[in-house]
Amino acid sequence: MNSKLLKARTGNTPPNPELEIGYLVGKPASIGNRLDFRVSQDFEFPTVYFQRSSLKNDHSMLSELMYEITRQEVILELKKQWINYLYFTEKHEMLVKRVEDARKVKEHFQMKYEAGEANKLQISQANLHYVSIRNESQNTALFRENTLMALEKMCGEKLKIAGSDLPPSLPLNTDSLLVAYDQ
Repeated sequence: MNSKLLKARTGNTPPNPELEIGYLVGKPASIGNRLDFRVSQDFEFPTVYFQRSSLKNDHSMLSELMYEITRQEVILELKKQWINYLYFTEKHEMLVKRVEDARKVKEHFQMKYEAGEANKLQISQANLHYVSIRNESQNTALFRENTLMALEKMCGEKLKIAGSDLPPSLPLNTDSLLVAYDQ
């Protein structure tokens, strides 16, 4: 940004003055030596400098606005990545619980099958459900790690995140919903 501001401020001054020196040796000596000085400065019509100054101000404002736009885009992308990270963290924690529940259901059906109270279809369904939940949990963990790597890349350093910053969810009380609905 500073380079664009400096670039916008150049070229608004008149060019450097020119200095010419001439030394003429006189022959015969009675004429004498002659020393001539000439200083010249080129300048344009005064409104040109006014217009250049106005243009400089416009370019300065434009570069400041472009910097702010870029800054806001980076902040927005960081916010999106952070929200994705929190989402995948919460989803992964939920899926870990579901994987454990699906494992228990699978083991329960296996015990029932060995006791003769369940058939192979029910065991297969329980196994399929367990595998699908486990795969979803692994994919969510992978997405979470990718999001964390994207955040670290944008921040330029390794992040140490302990837990999620989301508040714990409150238990849902259906009676309070009915009271709120009646009001």
